[in-house]
Amino acid sequence: MESGRHRHTALKQFFLFKDVPEERLAEIGERMRERTFAKRSIIFTEGEEQKDVYFIVDGWVKVYKMDGQGNERIISILQKGDMFPHIGLLQQRRYPGTAEALEETLVLWMTREALRTLITTHQEIQLALWDMLEKKISDLQAQLSAALSGEVRQRLMTVLVHLSLTDNQETGAAIRLPLTHQDLASMIGTTRETVNRVLNDLKKEQLIDYRRGEIRLLNVAALKQKMGQEV
Repeated sequence: MESGRHRHTALKQFFLFKDVPEERLAEIGERMRERTFAKRSIIFTEGEEQKDVYFIVDGWVKVYKMDGQGNERIISILQKGDMFPHIGLLQQRRYPGTAEALEETLVLWMTREALRTLITTHQEIQLALWDMLEKKISDLQAQLSAALSGEVRQRLMTVLVHLSLTDNQETGAAIRLPLTHQDLASMIGTTRETVNRVLNDLKKEQLIDYRRGEIRLLNVAALKQKMGQEV
C-alpha cells in the first residue's frame, strides 16, 4: 500500500470514517502507519497498557483471553474493515485480550491519543463511533442469547453466519473463514470433537466445506434458513 495521502482510499472501508470528507481522510491517512503481521503472530497481549488502535485492511485477527485453567476463550474474530479494540478509546485501559493474526494481516494503526483527538475534533467521527459501539453491543447481545438458549448446532451456525461477509450473503458465493475447529470450539464453549461432528453434518447437507485451517460457507442463505431467520 502506498503511504501518506494514498491511505485514505483504504480508510473508506471503515465505518468510523464513512462520513469523513475526502480531504480530511487524506489528512487522517498521513497520521497513520501500516504494518503486516505474519500468520499466528501476536499484535498485542492481554493486560498490556493500551497504546494503539488498529484497522484491518486485509486479513483476519482473533482476540482471546485465558481462563483459570489455561484454556483459550475467544472474545471475537475480526476481519477486513474492522477496528480494534473497541474499548479504551476515551479512557486509559489495558488491552482486554490477546490479539493474534489468523493469517498474514495488513493493518493501519495510530496511537490511542491520536484517535482520541480525531474523535473530539471531528463530529462525524464521533457520531460514527457511537453508532458503531451501539451495533457492537447489539451483536454481542445476539451472540449471548444464542449461546445461552441454543443447542451446539444452533450456536455454531450463528457464529458462522455472523462471521460471513455481508456483501456475499445474498449471492450464495463461497465465503472463506480461516478458522480451526478448535477456534470454533473456543468461541461457542464446547469441545473440538463436538464441532467436528456438527461440521461433518453441515458438510453432508452441502452448506459448508472445510479443510485444515479453512472453512468455506457455501450457502449463507440456507444456513440462515436453518437457524429460523428471515432471509
